[in-house]
This record gives sequence, C-alpha cells and structure tokens, in this order.
Amino acid sequence: MSLANHVLMMMICDRLASDRRISGLPIDVTCSDGRVCLIGLVDTQDQKQLALDIASGVMGVRDVIDQITIKLPPGSVLTREK
Repeated sequence: MSLANHVLMMMICDRLASDRRISGLPIDVTCSDGRVCLIGLVDTQDQKQLALDIASGVMGVRDVIDQITIKLPPGSVLTREK
C-alpha cells in the first residue's frame, strides 16, 4: 500500500472512530488510488449512510465502494421473492 493510500485510510478510520454513533462498529477500510472500500456490519441504514458520508467527505477520496451490510433484527427471516 502506498503512503498516500495508508494516510487516506488512517484519516477515514480516525473519523469513523471519533463519531460516537458508529465508533466500535466493525467497519474495515481499504484504499487504492483514492478509491475507498468500506466493508462491515451495522445496525441501521442511518449508521451505514453516516459511514459512507464520513468516508466521502475526506479530502482525497474519489469514490466510495459500499460493502456495508445492515444486520437483520433478532427473529427476522430473510426470504427470497419469487
């Protein structure tokens, strides 16, 4: 990983960790040439959107790839539509 990508990743990680609404959630960050990928698991759509907004607001980010999943509430069953 280049130094620029490492710095970008650290800036995003620091901002995610400093926001009490999403700090501590398992969100991993990878960077390549200004393209950022967020991978993780959150409780709500609001948390997901906040993480994406934080990442996209960091100077140097050209694109954010969303691979964040929202947890299903306890007792929920995932079904396929026919």
